[in-house]
Amino acid sequence: MKKLIFFPKPSQIVTLLPIPFRKNYSDVQSIIHCLEIQIEKPANAVKQALNWSENKPCNTFKYLISITPEGRINFISDGYGGRQSDSVIFEDCGILELLPKNAAVMADRGFKNVAHLISEKDCTFVKPPSVNSKTTPAKEEVLETKKISALRIHVEMSIGR
Repeated sequence: MKKLIFFPKPSQIVTLLPIPFRKNYSDVQSIIHCLEIQIEKPANAVKQALNWSENKPCNTFKYLISITPEGRINFISDGYGGRQSDSVIFEDCGILELLPKNAAVMADRGFKNVAHLISEKDCTFVKPPSVNSKTTPAKEEVLETKKISALRIHVEMSIGR
């Protein structure tokens, strides 16, 4: 199945770009998400600690998955213990080497502290604006969050398939 998963050229992605992406997010090459899969509890206490997930109260393996805007899976990382953060997995998994220049990567708020890595590759990072519990978000921030979330749902549907 590895042969079926490849990172297409930007020109191939643009020709298949869904209508909702065309106006504001036509440079998006990759929508990323970390998928957690529950595993059996390891007998070894150290392995239990490494695989424990704070998001799901169980032991998990995590995989970074990337899809193109039209829904084709174009990257799956190796498995990581559930304790690893999305940002650490993103930095370590090798997806950065595959990103073409001037591409945009769309993600959720779980990918903290990766914007600088993406900008070093001359790419842009698209994620919902940060939410601060002490302030009320501006109307523009709420609308931007809704737009990005509506587009990111494609990665959830691809994982479901």
